[in-house]
Amino acid sequence: MSDARKVLVIIQPTKDKHIALERVLITSEITNPGSHVHLFIGVD
Repeated sequence: MSDARKVLVIIQPTKDKHIALERVLITSEITNPGSHVHLFIGVD
């Protein structure tokens, strides 16, 4: 069984800064190295 976590991050490309993405990248590497981060970019 794998201990890796899968995390989905949804961002809006019109924003200048993506705080949620930054938090997920930092947190996933600290708490569970090897986590998979899936990025969904919402397009208008």
